[in-house]
Amino acid sequence: MRRIESELVRQVVWGTTLVALLLGLYLVLRPFLVPVLWAGIVTAASWPVFVRLRNRVGETWAAIGMTLFLVALVIAPILLLAWAVTHEITFLYAGLKSWLAGPQPALPGWLAGLPWLGEWLSGILDRIWSDPQEWQAWLGEEMAGSSKRILGLVGDVGRNILEGAAALFVAFFFFRWGDDLVEQGRRVFNRFIGEPRWPLIHATAETVRAVVYGLLLTAVAQGTLAGIGYLAAGVPAPALLGAATVLLALVPFGAPFVWLPVSALLIAQGSTWQGIGLLIWGVTAVSTIDNLLRPLVISRVTRIPFLLVFFGVIGGVAAFGLLGLFLGPLLLSIALTLWREWSQEAEGEKGGNGETGKP
Repeated sequence: MRRIESELVRQVVWGTTLVALLLGLYLVLRPFLVPVLWAGIVTAASWPVFVRLRNRVGETWAAIGMTLFLVALVIAPILLLAWAVTHEITFLYAGLKSWLAGPQPALPGWLAGLPWLGEWLSGILDRIWSDPQEWQAWLGEEMAGSSKRILGLVGDVGRNILEGAAALFVAFFFFRWGDDLVEQGRRVFNRFIGEPRWPLIHATAETVRAVVYGLLLTAVAQGTLAGIGYLAAGVPAPALLGAATVLLALVPFGAPFVWLPVSALLIAQGSTWQGIGLLIWGVTAVSTIDNLLRPLVISRVTRIPFLLVFFGVIGGVAAFGLLGLFLGPLLLSIALTLWREWSQEAEGEKGGNGETGKP
């Protein structure tokens, strides 16, 4: 009896110590959890490329090369996006100012004749042109206020830059000692859960790669379609605006932040049909493909039903933000892997008992 009590006390003390240790580790590492998650995502997604490079130049140089490549892959889009946003804001401000300085435009007959909508739009134009100088002054104040708001976002931008730098720093160590970390993780995983659950790790890596490939492919497709729309509408620099659309398409619901202001500016400048056409093209083609192509790619690669991937992408973004693009499909992938594994185990047990499951 004493031996049993002693063993129970030992297990309680050991369990309490382990929980306290894990809690302490969480508190210490909590500021770095997001960078570590991003580092794991980019490492898992680019691991096949790293392996090929490692076979040529060795582990350390391959880790350095992949990290520098990721740094360039982050900095170049940021510079291009900054140029595109500055160019678009300047272009939009100049166009609106010129529009307000000109004569009051008339709505197309078909638009003015629409019930409720035509009357509402005509009322807005009448209010604007009743005192255009006041609206020009308001526009100038808004531009000045927007610069202050942008300065207010510097703190968030700086925090994101620090998190990105930390993620790239951690990614180097994941590349350099990734095999060792995976092997140690496998041993710990098997100790607590057992060997049959190891396929979950493979499902995790496979899902992360599928999400990255789907994200990149969808962004390129959206940028290409948007570029075609810019070109057809006669917008200046359609290739650069298309590239900006690709970059913003990497963020959930980011592509409309490019084609929507361009459509509004075209309408404001009097190119009504071009603006409306670009708006319709953006809604029906550019944005629609985002919700279809990405889940389709992930579903084909991971062999997860399309509907589950669709729920995972949309629900993950709603729950976790940008990180939810990966966490949503990943959680569903793990759950589906467990479901299939338990189903197979139950089927095997039924067969072992001599039951066929059919009358």
